[in-house]
Amino acid sequence: KESALQEKRLIGKAWIYIGLLRLHLLIPSSPIDPGKKPAAKVNQLNWLLKSIRSNLLSYRLHFGLSYGDFSPDSPMTRQLLLQSKHTSIKRDNQEKKIIE
Repeated sequence: KESALQEKRLIGKAWIYIGLLRLHLLIPSSPIDPGKKPAAKVNQLNWLLKSIRSNLLSYRLHFGLSYGDFSPDSPMTRQLLLQSKHTSIKRDNQEKKIIE
């Protein structure tokens, strides 16, 4: 009687683990729908572009008001411009992947 009860417990545990495994296999690896992922990336890249351009504008204004040159050619402005260019290219590539 004791061994039959123990066997039923083990079978019950096995079914629980099988159910958890099936559930784990059905859950997507990403919380975002794969069809909507490019659109989410575009939104994220747009936010990043706004931030980069805001930094560039503030740097140019600061430099212009301090030294009279509103279009400085400094390592910082070159870096921000390069970042903006790369981010724009990434955004354009993600826009091509959007499924409507």
